Amino acid sequence: MSADLQSRRDRIQEWMNHVHATGGVERYDDLHIDLIDVNWKPREMWISSGIAALGLASSMQVSIKQGFVVALGMSLVAREPRKIPSTAADLGEQIDEWTPPSLYLFRSGREPWHEHCECTFLETNFGTKEQAIRGVYIEFRRNDELRRSYYLIDATKLRVQM
Repeated sequence: MSADLQSRRDRIQEWMNHVHATGGVERYDDLHIDLIDVNWKPREMWISSGIAALGLASSMQVSIKQGFVVALGMSLVAREPRKIPSTAADLGEQIDEWTPPSLYLFRSGREPWHEHCECTFLETNFGTKEQAIRGVYIEFRRNDELRRSYYLIDATKLRVQM
């Protein structure tokens, strides 16, 4: 295993342990991808690096208690017309320019797509043949302001009633 890969795994594991042990799940304590690896800081790296981080975190999830899922969250710009991203290129065009994607740890069944009714579940596989990753688009208003979020999650962990 390369030193970079081990360093990333260590950082993700440290975050998962901390979030689980300190109640960070309820606070939505996240881990920005640029804090996993400084090489992931450039905006053009965000989508591919975020997917890589999610793949690593999903494979490591067995180290924490069952009943939790890890997802990659992104804020999208709220410009018109609104288009639901269906590809990695779409995501790259619509992701908020200031905030890198972040890993989140959620209680299974209490993910954001269970809290918001304006959700779209995408069939597009953002991952690989070995690890399918699906997208969830969420749109809501807070203080009369449109908010758009996008989550990626290991398809085997995505539990929805469709």
